[in-house]
Amino acid sequence: RYLAVRLDGDAVAVCDCVCAVTLIPLSPGALLTVAGGDDPSCCPRPPADTRPCDVMGSLSTSGSEIRLNAARALAFAQDGTIMICDNHAIKAISPGGQSRTIAGDNRRGYADGTGHGARFSSPNGITLDLDGMTAYVSDTDNRVIRRVSQSGAVMTVAGVPMPGGNTPGPKTPPSDGPALEARFVGPTGLAMGANGTLYIADGPHIRYLTRGGQVGTLTGP
Repeated sequence: RYLAVRLDGDAVAVCDCVCAVTLIPLSPGALLTVAGGDDPSCCPRPPADTRPCDVMGSLSTSGSEIRLNAARALAFAQDGTIMICDNHAIKAISPGGQSRTIAGDNRRGYADGTGHGARFSSPNGITLDLDGMTAYVSDTDNRVIRRVSQSGAVMTVAGVPMPGGNTPGPKTPPSDGPALEARFVGPTGLAMGANGTLYIADGPHIRYLTRGGQVGTLTGP
């Protein structure tokens, strides 16, 4: 399970059974499933690559009508929107419970671009920039860090892309340096520091990306 605390501190969102997101109030109130949960194929479910992605930019689905394929990580934007890494796409659920796919089309791959023109491979970490709206995403199997705007523009900001990075075989060791020359072994969890430094869980290492575009290693073998 993955969870995130809303910025006002009044609720926690939890990925439940990978196909549902539940909002848990921290003050008296009822649990609310804000996405998925009624799909009988959820657990077990068919291979995620075969399940449909919702319509780009559509605000026509809500609650149990929202179909999540393999929700892994989530974060709250400043306006209360829940940002979700879902299989090979980035989705958003508004405070009113409406869903849209921001970027990706649920097919594994690697490409910068906008909306369905971007591709991800099993993103497993997400956090918000200091503006509270721009997301940073660990594109785990591509071994890179991506930046995703609310309009769906996706840009690689750190790492050398290695599509198929989860396949068996020797792993390229991590390396520090200029952001787009640095190498990751499989970035997952992300956290944004108060000074804008992005901290990255990368295998047994804790890495960081500075505002100036340098990747370093904080701890690890």
